[in-house]
Amino acid sequence: MNPNANLSLGQVLAYGATGLPLAIMGIPLYVYLPPFYAQQLGLGLGAVGLALMISRLWDVILDPIVGFYADLIPGRHRRKTLMLIGLPLFLLATYFLLNPPPQVGIAYLYLWAMLGFLAWTLITIPYTSFGAEADPTPQGRTRLSASREGFGLIGVILAASLPVFLTSNTTGV
Repeated sequence: MNPNANLSLGQVLAYGATGLPLAIMGIPLYVYLPPFYAQQLGLGLGAVGLALMISRLWDVILDPIVGFYADLIPGRHRRKTLMLIGLPLFLLATYFLLNPPPQVGIAYLYLWAMLGFLAWTLITIPYTSFGAEADPTPQGRTRLSASREGFGLIGVILAASLPVFLTSNTTGV
């Protein structure tokens, strides 16, 4: 362990563990949502792709704005404040994206996807910035990044394997 590092292993792991649920939530939205809207709801893959692409293009504008304002908020909990604002908005948008009304249209998908990606920005920009600020040493920032990405990888694997576990019909012997 680097003697200049300010964070314990427990703190590094606690920081990284936040990446696990973020990664788990990403898979359903990126992998399962487009075919669900295109095939099950009949909106067409091209229209769904266009709506999601346009909603993601807002990130070009919103990411720097969120980062700018995250730096202006006073106090040591400014990053956590933005994350706490983003969390309920992200959960609300995810709920509406995964539970559309029977007569859903492309505008519905676009609106809730745009709000979901805004919320995602409110969570992830401060989260990654917090990691860059938490330890002043290059070794410490590397440890934090490795922890975040490691937990993120575990989250992706869990989310990708979840359908297998939920649909398997295993019977005892």
